[in-house]
Amino acid sequence: MIPALLFVLLLAAPVQAELSLFYIETNNKETPVGTRITAPETVSGEYSDLLLRVRNTGSANEIISAFYANGSGFRLLSVGALPALLPPGRNMDVRLRFQPTGSGSFSGTLYLNTTAFFLSGRSPEAATLWFERGGWQQVTNSGEVDFGRVLANTTTTLLFALRNPSPVAVRVSSLLLPPGPFSLVNPPTLPYEIPAAAELRFAIEYAPLRGGVFRANLLLDQRTFLLAGNAYEPPLPEFSLDFPSAVHASARQQALQVRFAAPMQGNAVIRLAIAFEPLNGMPDDPAVLFLANGTRALTLQAKAGDEALTWNGDPNLLFQTGTTAGRLRFTLTHETTTRTADFVIPPAPPALEKVAITRTLNTLSVSLLGFDNARTMNAVAFTWFHKDGSLIGGGPIVSVVESLVANYFRNYSNGGGWVAQFSFPVAGSPENVTALEIEAFNSAGSTKSQRVTF
Repeated sequence: MIPALLFVLLLAAPVQAELSLFYIETNNKETPVGTRITAPETVSGEYSDLLLRVRNTGSANEIISAFYANGSGFRLLSVGALPALLPPGRNMDVRLRFQPTGSGSFSGTLYLNTTAFFLSGRSPEAATLWFERGGWQQVTNSGEVDFGRVLANTTTTLLFALRNPSPVAVRVSSLLLPPGPFSLVNPPTLPYEIPAAAELRFAIEYAPLRGGVFRANLLLDQRTFLLAGNAYEPPLPEFSLDFPSAVHASARQQALQVRFAAPMQGNAVIRLAIAFEPLNGMPDDPAVLFLANGTRALTLQAKAGDEALTWNGDPNLLFQTGTTAGRLRFTLTHETTTRTADFVIPPAPPALEKVAITRTLNTLSVSLLGFDNARTMNAVAFTWFHKDGSLIGGGPIVSVVESLVANYFRNYSNGGGWVAQFSFPVAGSPENVTALEIEAFNSAGSTKSQRVTF
C-alpha cells in the first residue's frame, strides 16, 4: 500500500513556476540573474538603467501577478498592466532604474510574483553639473542642456557650475568637448579638488556657423551630458532680379543678376530655376537653360557679406533664350521666400544664319540655315543678279513653303531651327549668275539677307 500512497502524493504536489529573470546585455545576450542585483555607481541626481527580461522557460502559460521594486532610489519601468499572461517561450522586458538622491549606499527589493531579489547600489561623492538660465538647474543624464534657437554666425553663452554637495572634497579630473559649435570658455585647470559645499564655474559658448540642429557630448570624467542647439539663417535682405543689357530675342546668351539691397548677414542656400512657356502652345524648347550647368536650375551658396548671388564668383548668371517665342520665368526660392521675374521673347521674322550656293552645269543650289521662333514661315523670295549687277528675271522668285514648314514643325521638338535646300535650273551658263538676295517671311514679318556674291 505504501507505493500507491506515494504515487498519489506526487500527483497532488504543486507544479513549480517556470518564470526566469535575465540581464539583457550587448547583442541581446541573456545572462541569468542571481539572488542579488547590483546597480552601476550613479551620482546623485543622475540615473542608471539595467535592462531585465522575464522569460517563461516552461511548457505552460504563466501569470505575472506582481512585478515591482521598493527601496530608496529604485524603480521598475515599462512593466505594463498586471496580471499579465506569459505563454511558453515568451518574455517581458523591463528597466530597473537606480536614481539616488544623495551619496552613500542604497538597498531595496525586487519582487517577481513570490520571488524576491535583493537590490543594492552606491552613489559616490562626486561633483554635480548645473547651468544657469533663469535660475540654476541641475544637468542629469536624463535630459539635455538646450541652448535654444539662435541666429547663425552669432554666439550665445551659458554659465555652468560643478558643485560639491558632499561634506568632503571631491576631485574633477577631466572636462572635455569635441570641436564644433560648442566650446569651453575659460575652462578650469584640472585636476581640481572642489571643497565641501563649494563649486567651480566655467562657461560654454554656442557659435553655429550655419543653420541646423546641433548636438555635442560634454564629458565630465566618465560621465556624459548632452548639449543641444538650433540655429537658423537670417532672412534674405531685399533683393532684385535684373537683366542687364538684355536683348529680348531668340538665339542669345543673356545674363540675370540677383543683387541684395544690403550685404548678407548669414549663409543661405538659394535655388534659381527657369520655367519656359512657349507661345501659342508650341512645344518646349530644350535650349532654354543656364549655361553654368546645362540645366534649368541652379543651387547657389550665399555667404555672409555677399552683395549678389554668384556662380564661381561671377554675378552674371548666364542663360540661353532658345529659338522659340515665349516667356522665360525665373523663380528664386529660399525657405519661405519666393520671387519671380519674366523674360519675354516676342515672335520675330525668320532668321537667316547661313547661306551656301553650289553651281552645277545647269543648276544653282541654295542651302539655308536659320530659325523661326514663331514657327510660321510661309515664303522665301530669291532675287538673282548678273555679273554686271542687273536683275535677272525682272524680280524675285517666290517659293511658298507654308505647308512644308507647318508639317516640319509639327513633329519637331528641338526649337525653331530649320534647314532648307532649294534648286534652280539655269538657262544658259550658271557662271553668268553671280549674286543673290534672299527674303524670308512669317507671321511676324520678313528678314532680308545681304547680297551674297559667289
